[in-house]
Amino acid sequence: MKKEEIMQAINEVDDDLLISAQKARRKHRQNQKHQSMIKTAVILTAAASLIVVISWQMHHQTDNPTTIIEPGRDTEEKTILTLNKTITDGMGMSVVMYPDLKKETDYNPWDISMNLSALPVYEKKTDSNGEPMDLSEEEMLSLLQEYADRFGFQITEEPLSSFTAEGNIFSLTAKTKEAQLSCRADGEITVFFNKEYAPRIPESLKMNVDDLSEEEAEATATYLSEMFGYLLGEDETVWDIGGDFGYHYQPSEDLGEKEGLFRNRHYILYQKGCDDTETILNYAFHHMQIWGYDIDHPNQIDGIRILNKMSAYQETDEYPLISLEEAYEQLLKGNCIANAGGILPDADTETGDVQLVYWDNQICNYALPCYLFMMDITDALKEQIGLYIEGVRQYGLYYVPAIDPKYYKWTENDISEQRK
Repeated sequence: MKKEEIMQAINEVDDDLLISAQKARRKHRQNQKHQSMIKTAVILTAAASLIVVISWQMHHQTDNPTTIIEPGRDTEEKTILTLNKTITDGMGMSVVMYPDLKKETDYNPWDISMNLSALPVYEKKTDSNGEPMDLSEEEMLSLLQEYADRFGFQITEEPLSSFTAEGNIFSLTAKTKEAQLSCRADGEITVFFNKEYAPRIPESLKMNVDDLSEEEAEATATYLSEMFGYLLGEDETVWDIGGDFGYHYQPSEDLGEKEGLFRNRHYILYQKGCDDTETILNYAFHHMQIWGYDIDHPNQIDGIRILNKMSAYQETDEYPLISLEEAYEQLLKGNCIANAGGILPDADTETGDVQLVYWDNQICNYALPCYLFMMDITDALKEQIGLYIEGVRQYGLYYVPAIDPKYYKWTENDISEQRK
């Protein structure tokens, strides 16, 4: 693929992958612990042994129909999950870019010191085309009206429907004087503000600019939490700062003519649960994403997205977790979910970061707890396809199921067959 084609493709990103990838920075206080554990795992396993689209990777609610599901049931017979090691949804390779990932701060709530022995796995409620379906048209209309009321908006015309290939209503879109609101059948609400009515934060704060420091971004996140936390409920609201270095080839008109490497951020709000498991589930499935990209008005909020994914999921069971060291051994064997163009890490590949996340993609039937390994494959990408971007390292995303391997099996589409 020509470099121009690669840069063109960078803008064709999936929001779910965006969120997933941007959950990949470690807390400074955790970084040394992770690196130490990975180094240990490397020693233990030393004898064992893109075609690129840069994929950027957003339950607990008071009066919404979505409620968090109590994790797990004590049962000996658990469903054996079937997983595909290769992502084949046309998104190309999943990779994020940083000058040095190990110097980044990660605000994901998972900590390696958490004493988690098990986590639930969820199965999606979908139509035959894989589209998440749960809410009826009446329920989506009710949610649209609820959030219009919360923002103080008046819906001005009949909402428009979008349909799946099967003819099911996939989403409803309503217009107000101030914004356009949409509701999906999985409970996701998105608000796109009309520019003249877009909310602003104080001019001393900024949403998304190149030179925004970590401290300034944290101040913005704190303000947004105080400003919009009520949309999630009355419990304590905490935040995450998403964002990767992205190389834009053809930015949208809102981004002006700027081209090149620049910092992209969004802010995620979620509620702190009564325990670690509930906090992790809130972070994965029920949270709010806030963004602003207007260069001329850096304190302007352009959109808000509220995820209620548990509306479209049902718990299958609670599964026991493996350790980080065991997950690393599985990674070296190629037992991971990835779309790395045939590039697999080995014991010599540097680990930029590791994190526990929920893997959730349209092609997968499950929302699955995974260890996300961020592996530095910069040199391999340069050697295999000639891709190199000055000033950054490129980290492939490899999802290793965090549950005991006896509870899942792989399809025949083996990632090892993609080696080049």
